[in-house]
Amino acid sequence: MPVLFRMMYCCGMRPEEPLKLLKEDVRLETGEIYIRKDKNWQDRRILMSKELLELSRKYANQVYTTKYFFENRHGESFNSEWSRIQFNYCWDLSGLSRRKRVRPYDLRHNFATRTIQRWLSEGKDFHMMVSYLSAYMGHSEFSSTLYYVNLLPKMFLDNSGIDWKQFSQIYPEVSHEDN
Repeated sequence: MPVLFRMMYCCGMRPEEPLKLLKEDVRLETGEIYIRKDKNWQDRRILMSKELLELSRKYANQVYTTKYFFENRHGESFNSEWSRIQFNYCWDLSGLSRRKRVRPYDLRHNFATRTIQRWLSEGKDFHMMVSYLSAYMGHSEFSSTLYYVNLLPKMFLDNSGIDWKQFSQIYPEVSHEDN
């Protein structure tokens, strides 16, 4: 579980993407992950952080798998329902608040917003960097990436020096139910 959920969190993967990874899709020499036929039927390659790579190496050395990087005792991939149940179980064990409904997909949302916040804090050019985030996350439409701007704290946006209204025609506003 620690490797699976950290992979979602640290790499911004959709919850089903790590579950479909074949053993050879996770390059433990280089930290490269090959995602086959994502939601948009596109292949893409992403990189793990050094910390996640080390954790993935430890996992691979301790767990014997035949086909999938994460597989059940029958040699099959885990399904999304199993992942959701495990996520909720781990969340409950953590003692963290459940004021809102929490889902594995929230790890992906968190990755995107943390990345944007980090770039803005570092003074990076948002207009240039956002296309990298879009490709990394496997978005087929630019508006899918810009959606995450709506999830940033208002105070952070106000202090970014960017006129966010210029993007208002590209991405939809988030309702309170979506937060």
